[in-house]
Parts: sequence; C-alpha cells; structure tokens
Amino acid sequence: MKLLLATDNRNSSAPLMEAAVACGWQVISPAIPLERVTLEVAALRPDALIVLTETVTPPVLQQLRKLHLQAPLPVVLLTADSTADAIGKAIKAGVNAYVAACAEPARIGHLLEVARARFAENRAMRAELEATRNLLAERKRIERAKGILMKSRKLEEDAAYHLLRKLAMDRNKRIGEIADQIIDTADLLL
Repeated sequence: MKLLLATDNRNSSAPLMEAAVACGWQVISPAIPLERVTLEVAALRPDALIVLTETVTPPVLQQLRKLHLQAPLPVVLLTADSTADAIGKAIKAGVNAYVAACAEPARIGHLLEVARARFAENRAMRAELEATRNLLAERKRIERAKGILMKSRKLEEDAAYHLLRKLAMDRNKRIGEIADQIIDTADLLL
C-alpha cells in the first residue's frame, strides 16, 4: 500500500515515515508541504494520506476539502489541536481519522487501517444514498408519466401503470426509460 505524508513541519515526520514502513506501507515521497497535497495526490495516486500539522487552520481545511472533492482517499490527520470545533471541521472536510496529541508513531499502522475502513464505509454509504436518490427521482418520473397517460388517454391509475409496464416489456427497456420518453414527448407537444 502506497502512503503519502503532508506536513507543515518536515522535521517531525521522520518517525512517522519509519513507523509506516515498519507496518508494511510504502512511503512514496518525502514529506510534502501541505499546500501541495492536492497536486501530489493527483500525481502520485497514494492509497492513503497522513496529514501532520500543529493546528487545524482554514488553509489546511481548504486543502482537505479540495482533496476530498477531487481525489478522495483515506486521510489520517495528526495534530496537537484537540478542540471540538477543529475535529468537526476536519471530519466535514473529509478526514477519516483525527488524532490529537499522538506521540506514538508505532500506532500509525492501526490509524491507517481505521482511516481506510471509515473511508470505505463512507464511500459505500454515499453510493447507497446516490442509488436511493436515483430510484426516487425515477419513481417521480414514472408517476409523472402515469399522470400524462391518465390525462391523455383517460385511463385509471392502474391501467396507466400497466400500459407503462407493457410498453417497457415490448421494447425491452426499463419503465423509467419509457417514462422519460413519454415526458419528453409530452413536453414537445405542449
């Protein structure tokens, strides 16, 4: 597994890199400055990222948000900042494991595994949420198409739905696709 370390204090990163290597991670670059993290992640494509910073500042949070949107990956944030505000903002910015005042580099392997597990869980939940939103949107389009059929053909709701199903089966398409075609046609005619 490839690991990248971003920090605002390169002097304190050596023990972390050694501990990560001892846990089986391949550190793919010397510690990079925090302001370059998005570029380096895009170029090097690591499997995880450790961010080492003294305090969680707005520029750090901005970099983390940008990274989360452009190239999401498991992120461990190590900092001396243990305020609830900093923790909440970091989690919202895409951090998967937030560790305040960690003086034990030997724990880094476990922290990376926690970050990877939380990242995978978060990604699965986002995919499930997106699938649910898509199903709901499709269901709304089907309801709209049924309404169009009911009005234009003077059908009851059940009959309109059965007509949609029959059209879908006859054309070997999903009901949602047929509903979209009916809506598009109705929009053209109105």
